[in-house]
Amino acid sequence: NLDKVIVKGNPIKRTVSFIVEDSKITDYFDKERIPYAVIANVNSDFSKEREYILGEERHEEISDLNSLLNKNKINSKICVINYSNLDYCLEKKYFIIAPTIQTESNIITLLSNINSGSIILIKKGANIDNIKLIKQEIKKQDLKIEYLSEHITENS
Repeated sequence: NLDKVIVKGNPIKRTVSFIVEDSKITDYFDKERIPYAVIANVNSDFSKEREYILGEERHEEISDLNSLLNKNKINSKICVINYSNLDYCLEKKYFIIAPTIQTESNIITLLSNINSGSIILIKKGANIDNIKLIKQEIKKQDLKIEYLSEHITENS
């Protein structure tokens, strides 16, 4: 499905996935051992324990970012709508993701929209208490949190 925009993971797997926009919030995810993908740019601090997705809009910068990821032996072939140069991503045959849920939404609406297959974007400045509520809702629905790359695979 490299020519399609992915809006959901495989619902049969009973999983959800997080994309984190802000590096300050990654500390919470790391501390809680919650799998997530972080939107990377050329200024990102790369660690092999994290999953990265492409977040540069200019063609030159996304090429530089790819070089950095390759240098650090981190392979990212996933782009996020509104964060990545989509022409470049299509040309390179990368997966293109459009998160189904974003934390800038009303928390009540957000919680009611979480279901199997959801891709949740945690925006800059998101409230940690709201993230805890999201985590509780995921647990209440007996869903598992997994890395985005695993989440979008078709295998169950």
